[in-house]
Amino acid sequence: MARLTQAIDRLDVLAERYRRPISFLSALLFALSCATWAGFIRWPDFELLSERQAVLISTGWNAIWWGLLNPRIMRRRAERAAATEASTPA
Repeated sequence: MARLTQAIDRLDVLAERYRRPISFLSALLFALSCATWAGFIRWPDFELLSERQAVLISTGWNAIWWGLLNPRIMRRRAERAAATEASTPA
């Protein structure tokens, strides 16, 4: 459990450090996927990655992020904030 907590703390630090590039890339990928879905953009067919595989990878990533990592990161942030508040004198 301690290793998982350390990994979550490291991931949180990394995400905080690169917040703007990650946000920009996420918004860009969202816009591109919407444009592709609407038919404004046609991507070349890749033999290594079919549409079904892309959907499965995307679904898996979102399940891992929103179902596992993000809730734990938010919980850990709340724990650290509570520990900081408790350690500071009033």
